[in-house]
Amino acid sequence: MELMYSEVDELLHYLGDAYIDKIPKEIISYIEQNKDKNYKPKINNHIYKFEDIGLSSDALALIAYFNLEFWTDEKTKQELNETYGCCQQEAVALDLFIADFNGGLYDR
Repeated sequence: MELMYSEVDELLHYLGDAYIDKIPKEIISYIEQNKDKNYKPKINNHIYKFEDIGLSSDALALIAYFNLEFWTDEKTKQELNETYGCCQQEAVALDLFIADFNGGLYDR
């Protein structure tokens, strides 16, 4: 999970404060504390298709979750729910993140 957190952290910093500020601070903090500090993801920012940016499917799933929960309006959220509802691999990755995040919060 540490590599996924590293990729997500790198992409969030690439996107900037306008995106980061919409995510609860405890989630950002958790990602920063649990990322692999020795792994520096290489994000290809010259790609026009998001899935070709160079992130793992787990990292993309977490970014999709952030998009759904924090970055979209209600109409778009409903459309995305329909789209994301058919993606089994992303759902499993998201479940892993939520379990890890919730476990991490309770361990403190």
